[in-house]
Amino acid sequence: MKGRGFISLAEAELLTGTSLVPVAGQWFALPQIVESALKSLTAQLDTHGEIDLAPLSPHERDLVTLLPNVVVSAGIARRRDADALSVHPLAQQIRNDGLTGPSSAHFDRNVVRQLAQQGVIFEHDAVAFHRDTLESLRPELEKLWQVSPEGFTVSQLRDALGITRKHAVPLAECVDKYGLTRRAGDVRIRGHRW
Repeated sequence: MKGRGFISLAEAELLTGTSLVPVAGQWFALPQIVESALKSLTAQLDTHGEIDLAPLSPHERDLVTLLPNVVVSAGIARRRDADALSVHPLAQQIRNDGLTGPSSAHFDRNVVRQLAQQGVIFEHDAVAFHRDTLESLRPELEKLWQVSPEGFTVSQLRDALGITRKHAVPLAECVDKYGLTRRAGDVRIRGHRW
């Protein structure tokens, strides 16, 4: 069993000749392997505030459900308290401001930090955008890639959305952080969330 990582319960029972209990879903692994995988998923959640299940391996998708205080909705795992934070008045204000994200320099930095850690908002150069605002950009981004398949510039994004450079640069950075786009030189190409 050592060195095999996660294997199906059926395979584990064939190898051991005993009846076993799955660690998650229909997967079996040694305790130290499970612990390592859970630590890795927890680190992703702490860093990004959420985990997109699509790029995960099948056993990782099942393991996410074992993380404490985590809910999965629409293929995204988030901490339960992130949903509570999403209704925070500051989160609502940032959502309502849409593409002209407010200056977050004067907001309570502790609240901003918590909202950012939980993936409710994304911030760059003291300008904040709500995840719903970023998600709503999908149709416009697709149009930009139809015009510029090799990637679009911040200027093209600014013109397409009718916003100023003051908001376009932080918005482009936040869309990168969110994962819809990825910077490649001077252009933005599809990110891991696409």
